[in-house]
Amino acid sequence: MREDNYWRRHSLSRRSVLRGAVAGSAGIAGAVLIGCGSDDEESTTSAAPAAAPAAPAATAAPAVAAAPAKPPQGGTLRARIHGDPPNWSVMKPSSATTHAVSELIYDKLLKVKTGPGVGRTEVTAVPSLAEDMPEVSPDGLEYIFKIPSGVKFQNVAPVSGRDLTSEDVATCIMHFATTGNFKRDFARVQSAEAVDGNTIKVTLSAPYAPLINLSAGHYGWRIFPPEILENDLHKSEAIGSGPWIRESYEQGNKAVYVRNPDYWAGDEGAYLEKIEHVIIPDDSAAGAAFGAGEVDLLIGRLPCVQAQELAKQVGDSATVQIAPGNSAWFGLNTSGKPFDDIRVRQAVALGYDRQADSDAIFCGTGTVTGLIPMDEALFPEDAAAFPEAASWLRYDVAEAKKLLAAAGYADGVKTTAVFTPRYGQVYQFGLERAIGDLKKIGMEVEPIAYEYGEWIQGIYRSPYAFDGILWGPGRNYPDADPYVGYWLHPDGIANHSRVNDPIITDLIEKQRTQTDPAERWETLHEVQRVEAKNMYYVWRTAGDSTNFIADWVGDYNHHAGYDSGEYAHVYDKRLA
Repeated sequence: MREDNYWRRHSLSRRSVLRGAVAGSAGIAGAVLIGCGSDDEESTTSAAPAAAPAAPAATAAPAVAAAPAKPPQGGTLRARIHGDPPNWSVMKPSSATTHAVSELIYDKLLKVKTGPGVGRTEVTAVPSLAEDMPEVSPDGLEYIFKIPSGVKFQNVAPVSGRDLTSEDVATCIMHFATTGNFKRDFARVQSAEAVDGNTIKVTLSAPYAPLINLSAGHYGWRIFPPEILENDLHKSEAIGSGPWIRESYEQGNKAVYVRNPDYWAGDEGAYLEKIEHVIIPDDSAAGAAFGAGEVDLLIGRLPCVQAQELAKQVGDSATVQIAPGNSAWFGLNTSGKPFDDIRVRQAVALGYDRQADSDAIFCGTGTVTGLIPMDEALFPEDAAAFPEAASWLRYDVAEAKKLLAAAGYADGVKTTAVFTPRYGQVYQFGLERAIGDLKKIGMEVEPIAYEYGEWIQGIYRSPYAFDGILWGPGRNYPDADPYVGYWLHPDGIANHSRVNDPIITDLIEKQRTQTDPAERWETLHEVQRVEAKNMYYVWRTAGDSTNFIADWVGDYNHHAGYDSGEYAHVYDKRLA
């Protein structure tokens, strides 16, 4: 068994955060658990206003075996996904299902760089359909994108391989800015217009620091033919200009994608002939399928003990990559009792045993995460940087009981916790264990399960139809803004705790206009301090996950996020 330990969790310094922010001052520096390479790595942007603060520098990227000068064409990759997409629309958020397949089918003007040698959590925006990074006006209000001639949509009805135009691109950008779940991300887009056949001008109402990162990220500007908006075809069809075409989909079984013979980039970015997403909801069954050679790619989600056993079983027949987990948390409905009382929220934070969580669920590899998990300041080893948070990261049953009593709950409190089984065994076990913790402080929690479609449409997203606790999955974004804007802004698409704090709202709006990375970081730190003081969310432990890649798979380098850009680099070694 070969083990790539590059992705082991490492300590991160604020100095490296700010170093990366300066390097990415043109707007492509990433956020959230993102490493920006070595200290002398250069940004690849053209001149643009400073934007998202970058994340901490990671250790050097893993050594990569030399691939053929030109990877061979052909081969079929079978990758496990954990469930059916609840829909196929690029305008609807459903993380690792819909967005995992979107990257295969749709192009964006910019994308997050992936591939051999790129750190798993590194975020660098690079041109995709755009010929280069955008030209940006000195006032940061106009972005000019250029696209090549001769790009065609896939030869699928009702589009049937027609030319992709600059008008199509402008229409898509405005659709994202005015419609669907992500319109808040692009609300400052005032207009998008086709200047000529190859040029699109995007005009903002005000400078917007996160624009480049968000447009390139997994909720970014996917280019689709406007025809699929008619009769809501976007919910069932998937037609873009990307490297693979959806050939078939059998609910509960698999989705199959074949190489687009008319792909505008030619051989580049589409070496595999076919990709199959094999739907296996149960994590244990997925591990068994990989061990039996029935799937070639198994990304995370296995309980740590099972992952260790599978690693022993596959030996040298697979590559095993250890990756740090995404940030973890749970929301509290602060709009009603009992969690409208800050003392109850603080009691929950003190009554949650993070060390026991790490030991029981992550084989001791768990690390406490925070509001913006790329920033080490909420990690226990550096908790002094945020004393407002540090005091609530400890485990103290006696103090938790005192707080509940002071809030009027000396006889205990009953509440509920909503979750979806779709997120797997580790996620569910974490909730079971936390319920046991909270029982020790006098809090009785009833778990309530929801089917994923119902969960994503009305529990996890607005109107947040739950009363007590929402047991959250991991999070990963290409910029710091979603971590504060989604979770803490009254208009956020993931404001599970129903936060409506004018101080935080003003700070969120302020950092969106700050194009100086250091100034923006100071504002983001203030958001963290206010959030930690009020304990709007309870921050959990995140642990290592294990990825399994069949030995014949060349140049697969897993990247954090919900896209599947890694597939563009994969080839079949057996054909070389």
